Amino acid sequence: MSGAVKGLSGLKTRELGRCHIHLETVDSTNDYLKRRAGELCHGASATASLQTAGKGRLGRQWLELPDKALALSVLLAGYTPAQLGQLPLLVGLAVSQGLEGLTGLQIGLKWSNDCILAEKKLCGILCESRILGNQVWTVVGIGVNTQQTAEQLCGLNLEYATSLFLATQKYWDIAQIGGEILNKLEEILDIYALSGFSALKTAYSERCVTLGKKVRIVDADRETLGEALGIAEDGGLICRVDGQEKIIRSGEASVRGLYGYT
Repeated sequence: MSGAVKGLSGLKTRELGRCHIHLETVDSTNDYLKRRAGELCHGASATASLQTAGKGRLGRQWLELPDKALALSVLLAGYTPAQLGQLPLLVGLAVSQGLEGLTGLQIGLKWSNDCILAEKKLCGILCESRILGNQVWTVVGIGVNTQQTAEQLCGLNLEYATSLFLATQKYWDIAQIGGEILNKLEEILDIYALSGFSALKTAYSERCVTLGKKVRIVDADRETLGEALGIAEDGGLICRVDGQEKIIRSGEASVRGLYGYT
């Protein structure tokens, strides 16, 4: 199958993106789908030309300019609370593979789910859930910097960010990027459903620029130093802290490189 709708093009999926809504302006595509969870089907997606209240992990605001970035959210059903810690890693893997296939650029992953290009953030991912009755709905938000210039990113105080335009000096079709990301995401979620996270852990680890580095582990109360050793079976980051191994889990703390973003 192939398809093209406003906001997406080149779809080859069975479910993801087949019900799609493009919005010129919205507070956040994640919040939009969370509000409509239960009305829409599994795989429904939304894009926006402009988000006025986009957000990242730990409540950070995600600032945008009109039609300069991909703002894409997808509604998923059937994932358990235990799986939600692995889902951001799976989405990050899908986004990095999709972007790499389109652009030829080498895209890395900063644990747990930021896509990295030349040691700067290219894409952020936010997974949120909503419970309605006995059903857990998960909304996956994906924000890819596509057309921004260095001056525009600087004006948004995004010192650690980059864009596809900066890397290639080319303007990319945002709808094509969205379609290819959903194609890859469905492939990876199919593997996950069949074989679990263990079937994808190596592919994720090979792209993870965090591994083998000294890192700062930041939670609400304090900052500690450690070394990132590997990825745990539940998707957590295995670190050596004060001579002991500790697993850091997404949502509990953030991890940054000791001397920069990665």
